[in-house]
Amino acid sequence: MKERRMACQLRNSCKIGHLTLSRNLPEGKSVRNFTTDWNDGLALCAMVEAVAPGLCPEYNSLDPNARLENARLGLDRAEQGLGVPKIIEAEDLVNPNIDELSVLTYVSLLKNATPTIDLVPSDPLKIKIYGPGTETAW
Repeated sequence: MKERRMACQLRNSCKIGHLTLSRNLPEGKSVRNFTTDWNDGLALCAMVEAVAPGLCPEYNSLDPNARLENARLGLDRAEQGLGVPKIIEAEDLVNPNIDELSVLTYVSLLKNATPTIDLVPSDPLKIKIYGPGTETAW
């Protein structure tokens, strides 16, 4: 009984934390659950970009039908750029019957991650231009 209550508290805590993070997802991306909304890999790539702008800037142009490739891309970028270990496989992530707690666990790692590499911002308004001739152009 105590273990069940602790699992429920963990799930609720993760969901609240995730809802806060999902508000920071780029426009057009939303997550309403921890199973099927992750199957095309797009939510993962968008989440990686939200946590570390510039890490997965092409998330918006990914093909939703290339589910496995998208999931691999998101997992790879999270591991390489954020140090988030691959505790879940891309093949599992694209499965519509994925365990909700597995996704919650992975998302909790993403939520607390910080970039381990230098990133180039994907927002062109955040990019500064330096060099000869740029002083008068802008």
